[in-house]
This record gives sequence, structure tokens and C-alpha cells, in this order.
Amino acid sequence: MEGKKNSAILLLTMVISFGFTIGNNSNRKDEFDKPELVSKFKALHHSKSNVLKKEKVVGLDYYFNDEWKKDKNGKEVQYHYTWEDTANSGYSELGDVIKNLGAEISELHAAPAKDNLRKINIYIIVDPDTPQENPHPNYIDDASIKNIADWVKAGGVLVLFANDKGNCEFGHFNKLAGNFRIHFNEDSRNYV
Repeated sequence: MEGKKNSAILLLTMVISFGFTIGNNSNRKDEFDKPELVSKFKALHHSKSNVLKKEKVVGLDYYFNDEWKKDKNGKEVQYHYTWEDTANSGYSELGDVIKNLGAEISELHAAPAKDNLRKINIYIIVDPDTPQENPHPNYIDDASIKNIADWVKAGGVLVLFANDKGNCEFGHFNKLAGNFRIHFNEDSRNYV
């Protein structure tokens, strides 16, 4: 598990550091030169300078992934892939890595729209809810897809993470991903 977590942090760190985008971006190279990127990341990681040349804000979706539970005091708290969640289900460590790279972290508690997307440089959507996780899930709709696609075309960086079948809503998620020539399979392997 630790290796997978470190790999995800490395990948996202590279996205933040270099501002990669996927899809219809005329500035992107068609070939993904992995060895070159890894060597650039290692050089940045070991340098004492700030790896981010300009201020970046990384926004984590709290709208499509909107799961709640009671904490030890009985208070309802949002959890599961949130900045505040310090358990294995959360992204508190990832948030610390992002802040240590010089970026700010924020949350999007509402559907993505021009006004809230313009406040961030990188938008992370993780594991949109199923009805089993949230009795009233917020599905990724056509208006959200258009707003996100327009924002990416204007230079925003979109990061999409899915879960396995039964733990992620794939139908609407893949409509969004399809705009960037990405498709998430509903595969499940190695259940424990």
C-alpha cells in the first residue's frame, strides 16, 4: 500500500510541478518521455529552490465525492479523499506534499463553474459517489463537463482518479474523461 501511495504522490507532484495536461492540448507532446520527466522531478526534488515558478492552487473536489460519517464525538464530518482526512482514506499527506512544493490547497464544495474554477490551477476529482456511498450523489452533468473542458482549454490542469467497480460512479465520470480521450474501465482485481 505504501508503494502505491508514494507512486500517486510522485505522479501528482509531477503534474503540479510541470503542469501536464492530457487531451486536446496543442502544446503537449504526443510522446510521454517518462525517463526525462523522472530525471527532471528528481532534480527538482533535490534542489533547494521552489519548484513552482508561480503560485498555484490545487482544488480538490468535495462535490462529486461527498461522503459523510460520524466522528468519535458523534459529529457528521466529510471524509474519504479529503484534505482533512488523516486516515488511509484521506489526502492529508498529499496536501502536505503539495503545500511543501509551494502551492495552496483548496476545496470545491459546489459544482464546477467558471467562477470557482478560475480560482484554481489544478482540479482533482476523485471517486465520484455511488448511491451506496451517498443516498443523493451529485453526478457529473453536462454543464459541469462543459465548464471543466473550457477551463482545461484555457490552461487548467485536470487530474482524475477513479476507484474500483462498485466504489466509483463510472457512467458520468467517463463522460467527463472522454472529453480528454480517457476511459476508466470498471475492473476490479485483487480484492482483499
